[in-house]
Amino acid sequence: MNIYYDYPLPLCLSSGMVQQVIRDYAALAKLGHKVFLYGYVVDEPKAHDVQEYLRGSGIHLYASTSKYVARTRFLARMLTDFSRKVVVSRSPNKVAQLLLGRWLLPRTRILMEWHEDPFPHLSDKGKGSVEQRHKRFAALLRRLDGLVLTNASQEIILKREFADLPPYAILPNGVDKTQFSRAQRSDVDSEQFVLT
Repeated sequence: MNIYYDYPLPLCLSSGMVQQVIRDYAALAKLGHKVFLYGYVVDEPKAHDVQEYLRGSGIHLYASTSKYVARTRFLARMLTDFSRKVVVSRSPNKVAQLLLGRWLLPRTRILMEWHEDPFPHLSDKGKGSVEQRHKRFAALLRRLDGLVLTNASQEIILKREFADLPPYAILPNGVDKTQFSRAQRSDVDSEQFVLT
């Protein structure tokens, strides 16, 4: 299956999120899926770094210092692919745009990948009241083909906040537990932090 990942933030290897996305989708490429990654980079050296990091991963990169150029190439590739495919984005706005153009994407499943800011209705971002944003977000969730959760705690929040959820999967914990096998509990009050 062809998987198109629409990454809305700058692709920068100093970001743990970018590295995790690359590892997750490189694993899918190794399973035989064809993975296409869209993103933009802030300068040519960073573009070169990302290309080098992806070498041998099986991921086809559509990135440029120009958002317009990279996005146009990515969309052209996706729109001319008439096979079964999955399109994934972590941005509610990008997902909403994809859902509006669903008729242009036959045989396509549209998924949203959850990260650290998945609940825009709970923050001060966006237009309208918290209740209005919650309703819009609930409507978006109902139209999705599925969700990819990046940790188990997101499932708890989703179930608490929304009654009608699309199918979802929780990515396995990517932490190498052997590296932390001898870790000692600190004297820090556990109420002061959350580990997911």
